[in-house]
Amino acid sequence: MVWGLFRSRRVAEIEVVPDRPVYLPGDTVTARVRLTPAVNADRAECSVALVHRDRYGGGDSAGGDEWAVPGEYLLDEAPVRAGEVRQWAVALPVPWRTTPPATAADCADERHPPSGEDADEDSYDVLIEPEERWGPPTSVGPEMSSTWAVVCRFSSARKHRAEGEAPVAVLAPPTVAPPVQPQHRWRPPTGLAGGPGSGDGRRRGRVVRGAGRSLVSLGGAVGPRRGLGWCVSHRRRSLGGLDAG
Repeated sequence: MVWGLFRSRRVAEIEVVPDRPVYLPGDTVTARVRLTPAVNADRAECSVALVHRDRYGGGDSAGGDEWAVPGEYLLDEAPVRAGEVRQWAVALPVPWRTTPPATAADCADERHPPSGEDADEDSYDVLIEPEERWGPPTSVGPEMSSTWAVVCRFSSARKHRAEGEAPVAVLAPPTVAPPVQPQHRWRPPTGLAGGPGSGDGRRRGRVVRGAGRSLVSLGGAVGPRRGLGWCVSHRRRSLGGLDAG
């Protein structure tokens, strides 16, 4: 399936096809680029980059910014002929960082070569500042948007210009929720008010008399019954009545 196909005609036809539409920070965008010039040029340049764009405001107050995170040259002052098809497969790392860095060291990533002043003078990385190796996740709103695209640009010494791109989405990095601490609730012992078997604060069961104390049977289990002075007093009165008889 072709995801997000954009073409520029007249000067050249450019097709950019990423391997999928959605990525996470730290992934790599693998894209196929196809260039078909419509003009002859002795000195042509062609580059491809993963570009982040910020847009804000609307109308006369609209503004924005964009920067390439990784990129590379496909043609560097090379001759091209009209109708001659060129194709490349490129790998563009998605940066790990999604928040603005405090220093360039915050954007350090072993997947990227040195950039800016430290880059090879013939490489595309000369155009990328070290603190630009980052970008927020994709988001679109009425007043602000943050988007990503794989962009291919073609130009020649005769000022021919053509551009093709394919949008991609970069999701927010996954986060791990903090562990939930179990909430232990105190439960009264069986038979006490509010506890299991209390019967809304009242004991229910059968009274078993023997060995000078009262026992209560709840659910087939027999245990000492405490706080039942009325039962003990009743037993004593009963025994007293028998003796008297």
